Amino acid sequence: MLPEAIKLVVEIKNPLHLSISVSGISLICYLCASSEATELDISLPATSFQEGKPKEPPSCRDLNNGNASMILPEFDLILGGGETKRVQLSVTPKVEGLLKILGIRWKLSGLLGGYQYFEFDTKRKQKRGKKGLKHSSRDDLNFIVIKGLPKLEGCIQNLPKKAFADDLRLLILELRNQSEHSLKNIKMKISHPRFLIPGSVEDLNKDFPSCLEAHLSSERKNIQPNGMEKSESLLFSFPSDTTIDGGATFAWPLWLHTALCGNISLYISIYYEMESCSSDMIYRVLRMHYDVEVLPSLDVSFVITPCPLRVQDFIVRMDIVNRTSSESFSLQQLSCVGDQWEITSLPTYDFICPSQVLVAGQALSCFFKLKDCRTISDGEGELTVQGSDLLLCSQGSSETIVDISNSPLARFHQQERHNQGNSIEGSQGSVDFILISKVQGDYFNPDLGPPSKLLCGHICHCSISSKIPILWLVDGPRTISHDFSSSFCEVTLVMKIRNRSKAFVSVKITTFDGIPSDIFQVLDSTENQGGWQDVPLANELKSISHVQGLQPIKLKSQSICPFVWCASSSTQLKLEPESSKEVPLRICVFSPGTFDLSNYEMHWKLQQIDGDLTDDGKRTSSGMSRGHPFYLTALQSALVALE
Repeated sequence: MLPEAIKLVVEIKNPLHLSISVSGISLICYLCASSEATELDISLPATSFQEGKPKEPPSCRDLNNGNASMILPEFDLILGGGETKRVQLSVTPKVEGLLKILGIRWKLSGLLGGYQYFEFDTKRKQKRGKKGLKHSSRDDLNFIVIKGLPKLEGCIQNLPKKAFADDLRLLILELRNQSEHSLKNIKMKISHPRFLIPGSVEDLNKDFPSCLEAHLSSERKNIQPNGMEKSESLLFSFPSDTTIDGGATFAWPLWLHTALCGNISLYISIYYEMESCSSDMIYRVLRMHYDVEVLPSLDVSFVITPCPLRVQDFIVRMDIVNRTSSESFSLQQLSCVGDQWEITSLPTYDFICPSQVLVAGQALSCFFKLKDCRTISDGEGELTVQGSDLLLCSQGSSETIVDISNSPLARFHQQERHNQGNSIEGSQGSVDFILISKVQGDYFNPDLGPPSKLLCGHICHCSISSKIPILWLVDGPRTISHDFSSSFCEVTLVMKIRNRSKAFVSVKITTFDGIPSDIFQVLDSTENQGGWQDVPLANELKSISHVQGLQPIKLKSQSICPFVWCASSSTQLKLEPESSKEVPLRICVFSPGTFDLSNYEMHWKLQQIDGDLTDDGKRTSSGMSRGHPFYLTALQSALVALE
C-alpha cells in the first residue's frame, strides 16, 4: 500500500571467530508496475529461477531502476565471533504493481559485496487425508501494491514494561486516523482476556481506584461463583455508531490485570472499515504487540477446616508471603465470593491481621471465621449476606470497602476461576477469596510506569479440608444443677447433621456407655492428620462441688460410668444432598462432675458418588468418624447443702 513500508526481520550470524563489520544490509526486491506485473510474473520464474532459486547475482539486474520505484534503507552492524543478531529490514514501494522480496545483500568490511537469496522448501509435507491447494512459502513474500488507503495508528497509554503480580490498572487505548476518510465498524481482538479486557465508555471519566469503592446507596450485586463456564470472548465490537473522522483521535478504556508472574505478550488487532472509499479493499487491520514483565508480589494460600463448635462455621488460616526483595505491601481488604459466605474476625480479635504492612521477605499467618449462612433446618433457600467483605486495616483507618462486584473485578475473577482449574461442583466444596492490597510508597519507576494503586489477588477453589461428606455438632446445655442424692438427671441434647455433598448419605449414630481408653489415641481413618486437636480436660473423671462443706463423690476410672445414653444405642437416618437434620439425644447423669460426651461414632455411606471427590482427588464412598468433644458440667444442687 502506498506509501507504507513492508518490514521483515532477518537473522544474521557470523561463522568466524573474529569480529567483522557488515554494512549496507538491505533487501533484494523487484517491483513491477501495474501494466507490467502480469507479464513479468509469468516470465520471471522461467528466465531468472532454476529449481526454485535465482541464478543471477543482484548486480546483473537493473538496481537503479528498482531504487527509483522503491526505498530500501540500509543498515550497518558489527558482529563478534560466532555472534548472531536480528535486524529489521524494510522496503517502501512508490508505485503500484507487484512486489517480490527475494533476499538480502551486504558489504563485508566495506570492500567485498555479498548476497543471499531466501531458500524455500518446495516439497512441503501435506497432512494425510486433507486435499486443497498447496501453499508455497515464496508466496508469503509476494505483495500486490495498491494506492494508499486510510491507515489507523494506535497505542496504549501508561502500559508499564514491568508490573507486580496481581496489579490492576486502568489504561487508555488511543487510536489516531491520519487520513481524510472516516473509519467505521471498528472491532478489537485481544489475545489474552485473562490479562487485558476492554472497559466501558463510562470508565473514561472515572477516578481510579476510587471508582471501585462500594457506596452505601448502591446495592451490591453478588458474583455467582459457578457462573463462569467459558472464557470471555476474544472479539470486542465497539458501539455501532462509533466512527473516527479524518484527523481525529479516539480513546477507549482498557483494564489490565497481571495475574501471573513471568513475561506476558499481549497482541491486539483492530479491524476497521473505510467510508466512501473507491478501492476494492474496504477494510484494514491494525496490529499491536506489547510485552510486560510481571514481578512476584504476594503469595497467598488458605487452609479451611470445619469448626468444632458450630456446624455452619469454618476456621480459616490465611498464609501470606512477600516475595519481593525491597517492596512493602499494605493489606487492605479480604473478600469471599458468593452470597452464602460471611467473613468475620475471631471473637477475641478486633481485626484479622496483627500487622497491616508486609515488608520484603516477611511471612504472615492470619486466622478468621467463615460462616455458611444458608438455613440449617431444611437446607432450602439462601440468605443474602452483606458482610462478605472485611477490612484488614486497623480501626480508624480511612480505607473504604472495594466493591468486588464492580465490573472489572467481577470479570477478572471469572477469568481466574476459569484458568485456575475446576473445583468440586457446588459451593459447599470450595470458596473463592479476593485479597486487595497496595504497594507502599509513591515513587516513580521508569520501568514500572506510574505507581501501582491497587493489587487484586484472586485465590479460587479453596477446598474445605474434610474428607467426609457430613458435618455434625452436638448442642445443648453446658452446665446443669441437680440433687443427685435423690435421683439421676436426664439431659436432652440435639445433634445437628449436615450433608455437604451432592449425593444421598446414610448416617448411623452409635453410642457407647462408658469412655473407651483409646478414645483420644486412635486417629480417624477418614480425617486429615493435620488441623485442630481435641484436648481432654483431664485424664480421669473428676467430681466437683461448689457447695462448701459438701463431701465430693470420688470416682475412679474402673467404677461405673457416671452417665449413660438413653434409648437405643444406634440411630439411623438418611440425608438428601445438601440438606440438614436434627436428631434428639438424651443422657442420664448419675453424679456431679465434668464429662466429655464424645463416646459415640458416626458411620456414613454415600449412595451416589458422582462428582463428589475428596481433597486428594480420590473417591470415598463410606467411612467412620469418632465423636467431637462436648463437655457437660453437672453440679450438685445447692439446696441439699443448705439443709
